[in-house]
Amino acid sequence: MPFIQAAKTIKSVKDFEFEEVDKQLMITHGRRKITFTDLPPVTGYGKIEIPDDAVEINLTEEQRALMRCAESCATSDPITPHLNCVYITEDGLVLASNQLVIFHGTTRKFKNAIPMPLYLLSMLELEGANKLVFTEKFVVLKMDRGEILQTVPQQALKGFPSKKIGKRITESESFQKLFTVQAVKIAEVLQRFSVYMASVRRQDRVVKVVAKKNDNVLTISSSVAQVKLQETLKLKHPVKVAVKAEWPLDLILPVLTFLGTQDTDLIISADEDSPYFVDGGAVKLVLARKVP
Repeated sequence: MPFIQAAKTIKSVKDFEFEEVDKQLMITHGRRKITFTDLPPVTGYGKIEIPDDAVEINLTEEQRALMRCAESCATSDPITPHLNCVYITEDGLVLASNQLVIFHGTTRKFKNAIPMPLYLLSMLELEGANKLVFTEKFVVLKMDRGEILQTVPQQALKGFPSKKIGKRITESESFQKLFTVQAVKIAEVLQRFSVYMASVRRQDRVVKVVAKKNDNVLTISSSVAQVKLQETLKLKHPVKVAVKAEWPLDLILPVLTFLGTQDTDLIISADEDSPYFVDGGAVKLVLARKVP
């Protein structure tokens, strides 16, 4: 809206004032005013009618952050439509996978299982976006002054592999523990890498995580063109088995940043030739040794 955008170049520090006058919307900004007349409904943009059996959920800040973390591990690839969501179970599990990575988070219980459409997840950062209304056909994100509706991915509703993910997490919990590191420390390193690599293409933003057997130093590095970034973290105890992994920065950074705010330790486990299991308490990840 040009009237609103023009405020960027105007020195006035006045707030915008919104007022209804004779069924018209009047917006005032300092000495500037504009009036909008109500128009009849446009075809295709009807009123959202919510059925009586819809489930309404008030989201906490922690739940919103957890769901946004899970989004980084989901996929929008149409070849796997059953994974095009973040799946919330009745038991309060927040699950996501792109076949190479499994995300497993824990929150409070819900009345129904909800396959959250990926587009709506990106809207959770909007101010006042803290209420969900769920039916079998659509999910509505309610805000203070508006609503956004998206249809439920039906393939995910019927075919999301929540039981297989649960079984995989249980199996991974028996892996050999390799080392422990503070989530906040590794998150700080990755955040610096993200700043350094801001202009690098997303697919090239890859970090290598390496540790030698019986060494207590974890090396995190990345190479871009002629530049090599590298930082080290000192571990409390020597690594029991050599560690070597390559992970996309944009995949692991949201998760580790979230865990960094929880003041928790990460326990990294693996068996020979198995994927790595990252246990952060409220959040667990199963990661392939090299994620393309």
